[in-house]
Amino acid sequence: MEIQISKLEHHPLNREVYSLSNIDDLVESIDEVGLLQPLVIDQHNQVISGNRRLSAVQILGWKKVAVEKVKVLKKDIPNLLIHHNKQRVKTSREILNEYHLLEKHYRIGSGKRTDLLTSVSANTGLRTRDIVSGKLGVSSSRLAQLLFVEKEHASFIELIDEEKLTTNQAYQLASKEKQDRVSRQPSRGRRKTPSDNYTFYRKSSRNMIEVDDEMVQLVFTSPPFWNKRKFSNSKKELGVEKTPEQYVNNLVSHFDDTYRVLSSNGSFFLNMGDSVLQGNLLNLPHKVVIGLQEKGGY
Repeated sequence: MEIQISKLEHHPLNREVYSLSNIDDLVESIDEVGLLQPLVIDQHNQVISGNRRLSAVQILGWKKVAVEKVKVLKKDIPNLLIHHNKQRVKTSREILNEYHLLEKHYRIGSGKRTDLLTSVSANTGLRTRDIVSGKLGVSSSRLAQLLFVEKEHASFIELIDEEKLTTNQAYQLASKEKQDRVSRQPSRGRRKTPSDNYTFYRKSSRNMIEVDDEMVQLVFTSPPFWNKRKFSNSKKELGVEKTPEQYVNNLVSHFDDTYRVLSSNGSFFLNMGDSVLQGNLLNLPHKVVIGLQEKGGY
């Protein structure tokens, strides 16, 4: 059957899940060969399948369009919408939108929410993610990575869709950032081993006020290398200085308290890699050693 285009509207749920952008090629194709499939609409003349085609024929100025009308219960709309878009090439954002839409229907219990990656369906014994990934035609592992990236660094999803990152690259970066963030979280006080033979302090070694002078027999340290990575958002962080000279000066000064707590017959080990600037090694380990020698004590 045919219907006046002016009587049709996009289903609001479709707008939440799918993008209607980049339809120029579709407009050109429909203008050349016509509409090969009718739109699928519900009893309210809302388009369930063919929202991009509706936009295309609206651009072309069509007055009528072929449709197939189906009666749809509200609770069935998510499944039907995704079913009719199963063959569509989707962005990562659209896949995630589909997941969140279907996940509500397969979570354990009515009105209950468990972890998105591990909840189990009471009916099938399968994880929610596995059930939904099957419905979407997406591997469970890829869906898990996308969900993790969305949770930890949502802006990476856009980079995946722009083909600036692969899904795996985005997952690895997001995982690394999470590890760095957790490692930067301060802990209060000190922690002792069960035997009380050791005490651990999770804080900067710039100021070791808890340790008396010359109480340490061995120092083994590997400070941040210059211009390699950030461990925090602080502009005073070691390794993010604007010049290698500033880095050397800051690192040498940082070891002032290390020298104070080190026994006169103690040992000091510094693990340090070099950095490259404009294709040249900067010899930073040697410069730091020279700086420590000039300062005296080491």
